[in-house]
Amino acid sequence: MDRTSNCKLCRYNSHLRYPTADDILEFPLVQGISAESASSAASSSNVLSVLSDAVFKTWVNPQDGSLWFAAGLEVLAFETLDVRAVAVIEIDPYVSLGLFADAVCSLPPAEPRNLCFVYVELGISCRVDIKHGLFSVEGKLSPNSFVLHPSCHLLGGFAMYYWFDPSPYAGDFVFSVSIT
Repeated sequence: MDRTSNCKLCRYNSHLRYPTADDILEFPLVQGISAESASSAASSSNVLSVLSDAVFKTWVNPQDGSLWFAAGLEVLAFETLDVRAVAVIEIDPYVSLGLFADAVCSLPPAEPRNLCFVYVELGISCRVDIKHGLFSVEGKLSPNSFVLHPSCHLLGGFAMYYWFDPSPYAGDFVFSVSIT
């Protein structure tokens, strides 16, 4: 592991809309984590500057009695895998958990990106909704992904859902993979 950075954020009397795997690249809490952030304070200010934008109202809405915490992390491993992730805990009064990540792998590591043989960018959304009894993990390849040449796009994704009490579907699950 070459580099890690983290940030923390807390908001009360507001509700955070969790992103789907399609929304990860636009999710401001993931966007706010950047390689240029050397310290925790710098990372937090990056996230807040992204949240203070007009995009803020798309993701965060006022809600009395709701409280959420977010902590972000960026990891660069082996100079080929770069993961920006955010863990969220929301209490309103039920607890829900979320883990949202943008994972990029480039082989060999090269700038500009079109010099890579393989460039894969995967948006991952993982949620646990205790009130409704749902655990879900979704992943989707971004349109930026390619093999051999930037015009040879990779498309696909996966989803796994599991229901537990108090859901009427407790014990059921589904797993699906799509590659095109």
